[in-house]
Amino acid sequence: RHFDFVICDINNDFQPVIIIELDDKSHDAEDVNQRDKFKDEICKYINLPLLRTYWTESDEQIKQSLLKIL
Repeated sequence: RHFDFVICDINNDFQPVIIIELDDKSHDAEDVNQRDKFKDEICKYINLPLLRTYWTESDEQIKQSLLKIL
């Protein structure tokens, strides 16, 4: 299991700041959905923001979502 993107703070020993997951239609499958829930739980447990975005969203939509979280 892995995350699609982990954004880190280079000024703070590369501490993770936010996780970004790019989802597509495959995430509707039950096994993938279970993995997604597991990732959600991990991020919640360690208090690390997770942005789930659909791969068809525009750069501007993703940027606005990131700004809301950060």
